[in-house]
Amino acid sequence: MSEIDQIKQSISIYDVVGKYVELKKSGINYSGRCPFHNEKTPSFYVSPDRGTFKCFGCGEGGDIFTFYEKIEGMEFKEVLHKLAAEAGVTLSKNSGQKSATSKGERDNNLAILQWAVVFWQKQLSASPEAIDYLKKRGFTKQMVIDYALGYAPNQWESLKQFLLSKNIPEKDIEKVGLIKTGDKGKSYDRFRDRIIFPLRNVSGKTVAFSGRYIGSDDVSAKYLNSPETPVFNKSKELYGLDTAKHAMRKNNFAIVVEGQVDLVMSQSVFPNTVATSGTSLTAQHLQSIKRFTDRVIFVFDNDNAGVNASHKASILALGMDFEVRIATLPSGQDPADIIIKDVDAYKQYIKKAEDVFDYWIAVIANPNVKPREKTQLLEDRVFPLLHNHANALEQDRYINQISEKLQLSVSAIRTQLQSDKHKTSIASQYSDTKEDAESEPKTLTPFSKIALLLYWQEQVSVESRFIDPESIIKQFQADEQNELRVKISSHSEDSEIEEKMFDLEKMYENSIILENDINELLVNMSSYKSKQHQNTLMQQHALAIAQGETEKAQQLLQQINETITHAGKKNSNKEDSKSNS
Repeated sequence: MSEIDQIKQSISIYDVVGKYVELKKSGINYSGRCPFHNEKTPSFYVSPDRGTFKCFGCGEGGDIFTFYEKIEGMEFKEVLHKLAAEAGVTLSKNSGQKSATSKGERDNNLAILQWAVVFWQKQLSASPEAIDYLKKRGFTKQMVIDYALGYAPNQWESLKQFLLSKNIPEKDIEKVGLIKTGDKGKSYDRFRDRIIFPLRNVSGKTVAFSGRYIGSDDVSAKYLNSPETPVFNKSKELYGLDTAKHAMRKNNFAIVVEGQVDLVMSQSVFPNTVATSGTSLTAQHLQSIKRFTDRVIFVFDNDNAGVNASHKASILALGMDFEVRIATLPSGQDPADIIIKDVDAYKQYIKKAEDVFDYWIAVIANPNVKPREKTQLLEDRVFPLLHNHANALEQDRYINQISEKLQLSVSAIRTQLQSDKHKTSIASQYSDTKEDAESEPKTLTPFSKIALLLYWQEQVSVESRFIDPESIIKQFQADEQNELRVKISSHSEDSEIEEKMFDLEKMYENSIILENDINELLVNMSSYKSKQHQNTLMQQHALAIAQGETEKAQQLLQQINETITHAGKKNSNKEDSKSNS
């Protein structure tokens, strides 16, 4: 038995999902309101027998590993180790996805970073200047606790000496970015005289830090961030995602701000806020957000740098089929400034956030913007958004909207949009004219329906079965039994089999209904075979006539008549049986 199977056998999906969803008995399964989308009527089902879940509203489904990946935004490797620990299953060295560092080494790196958190928290409690700075910036005592804020003292080796006293090798301290080596070969603390903001990954583990300088001397960087390490990828991690993920899914939108202070303040009002830390928003950041929602509001500073950042982020997000909105703040103010002065005002800015196209159309339509500038803004700001929009229908709608608002012809917009100057930024396009005959739904034969029903019954525990699959198989002839078993096993390769089985479990609430349907299918199967035989004979008869084989045609015609007569008698007997019953 594989390690994954051992884990599934040890941990019930009912217990896992039940931590997040209120489940109620529904036949042999359980149902509840889906945690992945908002719904009033439960369409989310859990099968303890098969260890799977399925939502008929949004289409999400899978096993305990899939559920944890989606609900917590974790990668498979993280889920595997988490569930293995819960199940008491020892994993082999090659378990899960390969990474740049082994699990033992990764755990060691994370432990070192956590020791740094502990050290800096103690330093903060002993520093009146640092506490005073936080109070002036609007931080409450609870915020300091919740975000594990600390203070790096203005000393060259205080953290280094603390970690060395814990028998942590200096090379390991440097590997996780806490110290750096100078030109003379001597190492020293990377963070000094700074408020420390721990950056936690989606699982809540500290992987990096950002330090805000509070001293009086001029420094090159107000904020200093951890370098990339074996446990930290700045293009992937979002500050605050570990605390925002559930609110993002519940509210079905995310707010993205810049910087740690804005994040902490914004989450006090909107828990579904995340922030970039030391880098621009990347596709990997957006992919992390999309695990929880496909709607995003960008709240960046209302200056040239902030406007450019939100525009680049919007292009990326539209290319990933996000719904994008822009919240415009007063010039010179950031979210933290506004929240400290007037929380309700900040709520209104978020509430009034504009669709990204409406935002730029309004900028261009401003009467103070000169005609030539309008054209330039259209090409520089709006066209890149259109080019990279993943939804062709939405793209078409916005073109018509631009035409109406800016009084430009649709044909002129399309001509310029498709010009060589802009083609290089056009996102991938797909033809919708190609037809795939194999994608058309096919009606199942009675034989195939029986095979599906038997496959379903084989997947549930013996106690939960309505029928014994083997007793049904034995009703067939030997050659048909082999064919049926092959047909049954083939369902394991069906990508939609879980959905089909949940459908069956909703349809059949007891054994009587299922037994009646299978008996009906057995009768229909005989009739279906008879019709198939008739069709074959008719095709052979037509071919014999076309080839001038008169005698063969007569023989085939006689067989056709006998088949029809036999079928008629069977139907008559069937009707008599129904009337007598």
